[in-house]
Amino acid sequence: MDNLARLAKPSTFTCPECHGTLWEIQDLRPQRFRCHTGHAYTAASLVTLQDDKVEDAVWSAMRALHEREMLLRTMAEEALLHKHVELAAEYTAQAGKAHEDAEVLRRLMTHKTSGHQK
Repeated sequence: MDNLARLAKPSTFTCPECHGTLWEIQDLRPQRFRCHTGHAYTAASLVTLQDDKVEDAVWSAMRALHEREMLLRTMAEEALLHKHVELAAEYTAQAGKAHEDAEVLRRLMTHKTSGHQK
């Protein structure tokens, strides 16, 4: 790390692979970054990798919301079987919210993959 400190200054960015601080290598063009474990990036490659990580996170969140919706709908059905109408309504409302949130993410990803965003 001492060698890195002589060649670079800490940036405000984190390594997309290990989540450590990225250091900006001084006096190099194109702009380059490196973390303490050795992951190295140009500014352009860092942006590309960040895009990939963001897309993965959005798909993961969408999947989690769909699973939440399905589980809450199952819980609502179970509550109705036991005549817990208010609880079933609460679960159904929460499932609806999870569905709406997943739809927002789906529209975002559809818009992004159709080429309207880069």
